[in-house]
Amino acid sequence: MTLDRPWPYPQWIAHRGAGLSAPENTLKAIQMGVTMGFRMFECDVRLSKEGVPYLMHDDLLLRTTGQPHASNALTWPELQRLDAGSWHSSAFSDTPIPSLAQVMEFCTQSQPEALVNFEIKPNLGESASTGRAVANAVQAHWRAQTDRHRQDQPPEDHPLRTHPLLSSFDLKALSAAQDAAPELPRALLLAQADPNWIVNAQNLGCCAIVGHSSMWTKLRAHEALQAGLACVSYTVNEPEVAQQLMDWGIQSLITDRMDVFSRNSAHQPLNASGG
Repeated sequence: MTLDRPWPYPQWIAHRGAGLSAPENTLKAIQMGVTMGFRMFECDVRLSKEGVPYLMHDDLLLRTTGQPHASNALTWPELQRLDAGSWHSSAFSDTPIPSLAQVMEFCTQSQPEALVNFEIKPNLGESASTGRAVANAVQAHWRAQTDRHRQDQPPEDHPLRTHPLLSSFDLKALSAAQDAAPELPRALLLAQADPNWIVNAQNLGCCAIVGHSSMWTKLRAHEALQAGLACVSYTVNEPEVAQQLMDWGIQSLITDRMDVFSRNSAHQPLNASGG
C-alpha cells in the first residue's frame, strides 16, 4: 500500500510499548508510554496454539513469563493466566499478556491518540498463517472503529484516520498480510540492506523500510525516499545517532529510551543531552 498523504506517523515510536520502562508488549507498557508523551507504539505479534494473535517477542515464553514453552504451544486461555510483568519488577507482577484485539481496543477507545506498529513475528512454519491472521484481525477491528465513528467525521490528522502499520522481517508473512488486507500499510524490516531490499519492499506493496540504525547511510535513505518509501530506524537509543539519522532524512525512530527522548523533542534538533 502506498500512502496517499505525507508520512502520517510520529517521529518517535516506543519500542515494545514503553521501551525499558515497563514490561514489554503489555497494555501497562502502552499506558506508560502515553503518560510519557509518546503517540505510537511498536509491538510484536505471534499466534497462540489455536491461532489467536497476541503480543510476544520471543519464540519461547521463558524470558517474560518464566514458562518453558514455545510461544505457540499454549491456547489463548492458558496464555491469559500467565504473569508477564514480574520479570521486569515487582511493581508489575501479575501483568497479563494482551491479545492484538485488546491492544486495538485500547488504542482506539481508551487512548484514541495512540497509534500502533504491529511487527509480525511468525513461529517456524507459520509465516503465512501469522501474516494473514494479524492482517485480518487488524482490518476487522479497524473497520468496526471506522463504522463506529463514521458520523463523527474526524479530521484528516485524527488518529482514527491513520491505519496501524504492519511490519515484518518475514517476506512470506508480509505477502500473506498484503493478500489478506491490501489496504493496510506495510513496512519491510531489515537488519542490513541486501541487493534486493528496495525491490522486495516495492513488490510487497510496502510504504516504508524499517532498518536497523547501523544499516542506514545518507545514500540508502536517499535511495529509499526516491523509490517512494518512508525511512524508519530501530532501535535508536543514543542522541548522537538519532541526530545523524534525522539529518539523513529518517522519518521515524523506534527507541527504548523514553527517559531520554520524548514527543516534545521530536520536532527540534537534539543536543548532546538528548533534550
